[in-house]
Amino acid sequence: MNPVPVDVLASLDPRAVPVAVSVIPKVEHKQAERPTTVDIFLNAFDIMQQRLYETNKSLARISIEPHVSFASGIEFWEAKRIIECGEQAALEAIPEIKRALKPFSLFSVFGK
Repeated sequence: MNPVPVDVLASLDPRAVPVAVSVIPKVEHKQAERPTTVDIFLNAFDIMQQRLYETNKSLARISIEPHVSFASGIEFWEAKRIIECGEQAALEAIPEIKRALKPFSLFSVFGK
């Protein structure tokens, strides 16, 4: 499982501009009074996803991380709101993406 497969894109085309996008909720460090087995499993899954993202986002030239802390990984009924947050974060990242997409000159490729 790879929530942010920027490594795959980088291996396909070294000139690509990988953009990492994460809607993985940040795992809060709080204890439930009486966590169920399902709570524990879902929290462990969110932690695993977050660790994979943190590892792979370093391969991306741009990272987009919308604020989705209001939802957990299984709150599918929040999809519309999560998508709206993602759209807003992507719009805010457009200037950075445009800068990253500027064509390379031969001199910059060869360090001259």
